[in-house]
Amino acid sequence: MLGIEPNGVELWRRNVRRSTVALIGANALAAIVVFVFITWVIPVPAVADPERTTLLNLAVFVGYVAVVFPVVWVWSIRQVRPIRAWMVDGREPTPVERDLTLRAPLHQLQILAAGLGWRRGPFLRGQRGDLRCTGR
Repeated sequence: MLGIEPNGVELWRRNVRRSTVALIGANALAAIVVFVFITWVIPVPAVADPERTTLLNLAVFVGYVAVVFPVVWVWSIRQVRPIRAWMVDGREPTPVERDLTLRAPLHQLQILAAGLGWRRGPFLRGQRGDLRCTGR
């Protein structure tokens, strides 16, 4: 509604909802693009059973996303708890809360960088008929 300022709780909920959708959507899309690129674009050595290897890679990818996305989401929510406190109370932030709020994008980047490090984790590739785990 135009001209009506939302209260702290409404503002918090709206911001968390929008941020969650944006971050999950962007990271899910990026993960899918990387998986497709690694699976079908980058040339790999010939394998005895490429379909089985692709299915195994897909299973590992889905399992990874199913575990890591919720962990990163909980970690992110815990990082912003101090911001929630002053916003919901409808008061001005203390200097420490203000600094935490201004550093929130950096903290989110650090969390996502940790996720990126995990995302670079093992992709299973078959070579000469044997499956082995390779990490970079």
